[in-house]
Formats: sequence, structure tokens, C-alpha cells
Amino acid sequence: MEYTAKEMKHHMQMLNVRDIFNSSVADFTGLLVNPEQKVAVSDMRHKAFIEVGENGIEAAAASSLQVINRFAFTDEPEEYFHANHQFVFFITMKHGRYESVVFAGQYSSSMTQTSINNNNAKFTSDLSRLLTKQNPNGNFLFSPVSLEMVFAMVLNGTAKNTNRQIRKYIFHWDHHYMQSYVESLRKASRDYTTKKATLKYATVLAIDENFA
Repeated sequence: MEYTAKEMKHHMQMLNVRDIFNSSVADFTGLLVNPEQKVAVSDMRHKAFIEVGENGIEAAAASSLQVINRFAFTDEPEEYFHANHQFVFFITMKHGRYESVVFAGQYSSSMTQTSINNNNAKFTSDLSRLLTKQNPNGNFLFSPVSLEMVFAMVLNGTAKNTNRQIRKYIFHWDHHYMQSYVESLRKASRDYTTKKATLKYATVLAIDENFA
């Protein structure tokens, strides 16, 4: 199952994360030497993939251009999953006392979004509902963690309404939290390795500079 969100910029704007894409109102004063410089995020891309095969399960996600988050499960006892009805699914990771959704997907959905008790639940839920409306009888797959980390990369450089719109979904992120979060991903990678699995990830955010 592979899904490409070609309109991720539009999806974020529908969730009221808008200023970051508009150079006339975006506030990146925390990143700029010249506060008069007009800067905006030009585009946002996201692609996710999951496959259940004879050798196990493989899942990957890419945010922006050259980003891949990858889970690969091999050399485990073979198990079969027979999908004979619509379903939604989540792949999660532990982060301290929280649990975050790394992947969320829908397979021919007509199911109701289930409740997710973790600190990225609102973003996962809101974007899931938006994608469900766009694909009422189809499939979708995305990585909330990958998308959150893209925004977190510029969060501390934003101010005013631009900052408030992003913090609606990642309000708890700061420099120290992101360091802790990345360490949790590294720990997850080590844990998966001990189970004869691998986890690789990277995140890139492309910013287009437009001068007034």
C-alpha cells in the first residue's frame, strides 16, 4: 500500500496552518538576520508506504523531498493477516509517558476514527478526518511524527500568529523536547535492531525565500 499526499500544503491550510506558506504574513524573525526579509515555506510533500509480505512488514514515510522513515521487519516467524473488511491502523512508539503515532493509515475506510490517547492525537485525528473526506472509499497512509518534525524544525524561528498556528498541533515542542524526541526515535531504532528489524529516518524542510 502506497500513498502520496500531493496536496499536503493544502491539507495544512485546511487545518488552519496557513501563515507559514504566505510570505506576506509569515513571521520567521527568529531565523532571519534581516527581519524585513520575506520568507515562506514554498511547498510541503509527504509520501508513505507499507507492505506486508513473505519477509515481514516494511513501512516508510517521506516528508518534503529526500526524507525516508523506514521500518523493516525480517527473520520473524511468518504470520498472516487476512483483510476482508475496511479498517484503520496505527504504528506507534513510546516517548516517555506518552505514545506517539508514527504511521496512521486507512484501508478502504468507512470506519470511524478510533480514539488515540497520546500527545499527537489531535494532529493525527484532524488530518485523518480530512484525508477520509478526500478518500471516502479509498486508502491513505501518513506519518504524523514525520510531519510534526518538519514543522518543529522551524517552530522556534516563528513568532506571533505563525507560531500559534503551528503550536495548535505541536504545542509541547521546544529545543529540549525535540532533542528528547529524536533520542526516543534512536532508541526505537536500537530496540527494533535487537528484534532483527531496522528503523531509519530523516526529515528535510525546504524553504523558499521571496524578497519584498
